Amino acid sequence: MSESDADTPHEASTGDFERIFNPYVIGNPIRGGEPFFGREDDFAFVARRLEAERSGIVLLFAGARRSGKTSIMFQILDGRLGDEILPVFIDMQALSGIDGDAQMLGRMARSVIEGVGDERLVVDYYDFDDGNPILTFDRLLADINQIFPEKRLLLLVDEAELLRDKVSRNEISPALLTFMASALESRKVSFFFTGSPGLADADVPECQKYCPRPKESCQIPAAEPPATSPARPRARSRRTTGVS
Repeated sequence: MSESDADTPHEASTGDFERIFNPYVIGNPIRGGEPFFGREDDFAFVARRLEAERSGIVLLFAGARRSGKTSIMFQILDGRLGDEILPVFIDMQALSGIDGDAQMLGRMARSVIEGVGDERLVVDYYDFDDGNPILTFDRLLADINQIFPEKRLLLLVDEAELLRDKVSRNEISPALLTFMASALESRKVSFFFTGSPGLADADVPECQKYCPRPKESCQIPAAEPPATSPARPRARSRRTTGVS
């Protein structure tokens, strides 16, 4: 059989050949009404960790490109964890041109307000150009806690190594990461990061404090994707109560 013949359906002795769709393929991230298969243990893991801690937690799913990390995020964004979770997607690629804490937190605040979708939260009410932008973002988190006292805000930060790189290039200050770490306790915000296997190996001291070192179970590499199904990023978590 020639190479071209291998991709062509042929009649079999029992009838016409029927090509069967294989759902386990590597491609673009899946969300919305598109079919999503498997990963039940990953969702159960995230749900257990959020339920077990009264304060916020940090989760990191690290793996190779197209290993399914962003698809898992999108499923959470679409309500996979239930009504008690307020998931908000933070696309670091969209924030790549941002320079300065005010711009960064201002764009993040817009994403949070639009993601939460409550008319009592208005973007223009939070002015990040006036005063300390960290205090302004903290006020937003406090307002969300007051409006949704029984719910947990979960920030889904895709390609989080871009956040680390911004600190390294002095485009945002390490104080922003220190604040994010303190919000785990003060505002009960949880963070779900995705990134490359080397994400935890940051040279930025504040990143090292905020995201624990690999030996402390922050970085969990995913295997290379096999030919017929995406690799499953494995995850663990470590409760973080702020930085010392």
